[in-house]
Order: sequence, then structure tokens, then C-alpha cells
Amino acid sequence: MKHRSFGWGVGFHTEASRIHWGVWRSKGRVDPEEIRYPIADFVSKGKLDEQRLLDNLRERAKKWKMR
Repeated sequence: MKHRSFGWGVGFHTEASRIHWGVWRSKGRVDPEEIRYPIADFVSKGKLDEQRLLDNLRERAKKWKMR
């Protein structure tokens, strides 16, 4: 049985002052495929927009055919 995973989180880069929202998946022992988005895409009125984050997760899971 292959190990499959699907994850998400906020990433902070130490080399540059960049913050991103990342969504990734892996199949078995292969390097994970990750999609990164600027965190600003998910901010409304100075706060993280939970609905935008959730919509992004659903969209990515659908494209990757995750169940």
C-alpha cells in the first residue's frame, strides 16, 4: 500500500522576508509536489481569510483528485 499525504500550512523564508501559503501532496517516498501562493492572496481587512484558505484547499484537492 502506498503512503499518500496531503498537507497545507504557512511558510516563512529565512533568506527573504516572504510568507506563503503552501499546499502539498506526496505519494509514497517521492518528493512532495507543492504549490505556493503569496499569503496576501488570503488576507482580508488585515487578517487571514479562513474561507479563502478553505476554498483553496478544496480547489487543490479536486485538481489532485484527492478523496
